[in-house]
Parts: sequence; C-alpha cells; structure tokens
Amino acid sequence: MNFLVYFLVIIGIVEVSSAAPRVDTETQCMDVLKLAGTSDWFGVNVGHAIHSMSVRILQRFEPTTNENNSVPTINMDSFADPAILPNAPDRRGPSDAMYLTDGMKTLDEVLSHMNEKGWDIKYFSPLERVVHAFHMEEAWAMVLKEYEMVKQNPPSSTVCSCARDVENNGVLKMLRFTAIAIRDGPLVYGNKLSSYSKPWEYYVKYTYHMKPQKEEKVYKKDENWISLDQLLMTEKKSMPPLKDAQSWEQWKDIGEMKMAEHFDTALFLYCSLNKI
Repeated sequence: MNFLVYFLVIIGIVEVSSAAPRVDTETQCMDVLKLAGTSDWFGVNVGHAIHSMSVRILQRFEPTTNENNSVPTINMDSFADPAILPNAPDRRGPSDAMYLTDGMKTLDEVLSHMNEKGWDIKYFSPLERVVHAFHMEEAWAMVLKEYEMVKQNPPSSTVCSCARDVENNGVLKMLRFTAIAIRDGPLVYGNKLSSYSKPWEYYVKYTYHMKPQKEEKVYKKDENWISLDQLLMTEKKSMPPLKDAQSWEQWKDIGEMKMAEHFDTALFLYCSLNKI
C-alpha cells in the first residue's frame, strides 16, 4: 500500500475490505455459477427448496444456525406482512419438545394450524398441507445429501457471492412467484372469467404447484424478464383436489423430484449458512 492510499484509508476516504471479490455483472455471475456446476434453473430450484424452511430444518445442515441465517423464506401466515422474510424463522409446533422424530415435529407444526385458512398454502385442506410439508421434507433430505458433497469440495468466495445474490440470480423472483401462487392462486391460474364467479374457497383451494413447471421457462437464469404468458398460467395446471387414490397419483407425478435438482440449493445453503 503506497503512502497516498495509506493516508486516504486513515482519513476514511478509501475503504479497504477483506470481503469476497465482487462480480460486477449479472451475466458474469451466471457464468461463475455455471462453472461451479449449477443448473440453468438455479433460481427456480433454490426458491422452491427454501420457501418454507425454518431454523429447525437449517440446523440439520449446520447445527449452530440461528435466526440470522440469510435464507429468505415465505411468510407462512398468508394474511400477514411481509410476504417474504429475509431470514428463515425459528418456527416450531407448540409441542415440539414432546416429540423425538422430525416427522412428528412436522405434523405438530402443520396440524396445530389446521383451523387457520390463511396458514401455509391458502385454502389447502389439512391433508393437503401435511402432504406438502412432507414433500418439502423429502426435498430437504435430498438437499442434505448434496450438501455433504459440497462440504467436501467447498465453493470459492466468488461463487458464494453470486449464489447469495438472490436479487439477481432468480431466487427472489421464484420466492415472489411462489408467494403469489400461495396467497392469490386465482390470479395465477384463473385464465377463464368464469373462474371468478365460483365460490372463493372452491377455486383457490387447489392452485399451488408443488414444483415449478420448467417447460414454462419461468425465471430461467439467463432471462432478465418474463412475459405475462409465462407468469399467468391456466386453471388446468393447478393442483387437483386430493380426495382419492387417483388424485394422489397426480400429486405424486407433480411432486416428483430428481437428486440433480438439489445441488443448486446445497450450494446456496452452504454459502449462506457459513457466511462465505
């Protein structure tokens, strides 16, 4: 450091930082993430996987995780603001300490809100909320396997800088889209005017996709904008009522996931939870 720079640092005009190297453009970050092994659907995959995470879940990845975790999620109370929380909350069921297994802890959290229409996915039945919760448990178990692999070959600070840039890498876009679908499903799926003349509970009840429909190319990493046709879907693409074995087969098909989808989230969580 020469004398002039040293002097400017002393008087506070020049700031010397030990932070990770900053990648200046969104395009450069796309390239950085791609070279690190992420998919073209980084924002979609991460946004789906983290949208209902809590501290209890994150502690499976890093046991010391607290509410200052840099993992944004959707507010489970769909009648409350803000719709998106900057950190995953420490959300537990009222009898969490009573149970040993994660399965019972999850059931306690979900069923303790079963009388609240605005909790979790608006107007889902208690059974559908339970299925959604365990669908996410399945996703997180898959992410955890990928996470262990990431720990063996940690990403650089430059990669993490791009992975954590949720405002530009598609993660926040996916969270916003998911929040809209959860809170106001008819606005996303109501492509017929007659949809809005139905009783409110009847239509809204089954309007949330358990995973993004990738053929729609919503929030693909290399897109800087989306069209209304990509954002506004059709009623036939909403979830069917879960009322029998046949509809359960449809739910399983919609909720199917591949292990390869979860490397993106594992990378994001590693960078966020370890503050890289």
